[in-house]
Amino acid sequence: MDKNTYHETVKNMAIENVLNKYCTEQDPARPALKKLLEDLLDWFMLS
Repeated sequence: MDKNTYHETVKNMAIENVLNKYCTEQDPARPALKKLLEDLLDWFMLS
């Protein structure tokens, strides 16, 4: 597994874990929270 694939896999697992913990599937804020988490994790992993 290369570095980019590993990064994406870990990022997606972390995002789903947080979303499932704090939002329901029907929560209207879920897409916004998902985007925020994606951006934060991308920024954190690239710094």
